[in-house]
Amino acid sequence: RNNTPLTQIQKEIVFGSLLGDCNIHKHRNSYEGRINHSIKQLSYTRYMNFLLGDICSDIRFISKSLNNKIYQQCSFDIKNNFALKELYDLFYYKGKKDIPMDLSLLTPMALAFWFMDDGSKSSKHSIEIATCSFSLEGLLRIQSFLREKYSIETIIRKDFRLYICTESSIKFKNLILPYIH
Repeated sequence: RNNTPLTQIQKEIVFGSLLGDCNIHKHRNSYEGRINHSIKQLSYTRYMNFLLGDICSDIRFISKSLNNKIYQQCSFDIKNNFALKELYDLFYYKGKKDIPMDLSLLTPMALAFWFMDDGSKSSKHSIEIATCSFSLEGLLRIQSFLREKYSIETIIRKDFRLYICTESSIKFKNLILPYIH
C-alpha cells in the first residue's frame, strides 16, 4: 500500500473528477480510484492520466455490452493509496457518493475536470452539468458554493441537471478555460 501524499494538483483533478465519472473504492483500509470514459474521450483520458502521473495505472480498453449494443471504453486506476482516504471520506456516506460538505477543493482546475467529465453546452451561451446521481441537498450545497465563491448562478433542473445561467456561463468558461484539454 502506498502512503505517498497526493500533490495539490492531483487532489484538485481527482476532486473534480469525483463530481463526474471517477469513483473511489474502499477495501478494508485501502483505497483506489477508477476513471472510466467512452473511447470517444480517449484524448481527454490520456491527458488526465498524464497529469495524475505515477499514481495511475496504464490506460486499458474495455468493451461493454448494454441493450445488445457494444460500447468501447478506456479506463485507468488510481493506484492503491491511503491518501485517497481523505477524498473518500469527503464524497462517500454509507458507501454512496454525494457532493461533499467541504467544497474547498472545488478550485477552477477541479471545476474544469468536473465539466470535462459531465458538462456540455446547453445552448449557444449556456452550460449544463449532469448531476443526476447526487442528492438535492448536495446540489443545493454546490449551488450555494458556486454563487458565494465564484458569483456563478445556477438552476437545478427537474431532471437534477445543474444549469449554469447564461449570464454566468462566460464567467464559468473564463474560470475553467486554462485547464481545459
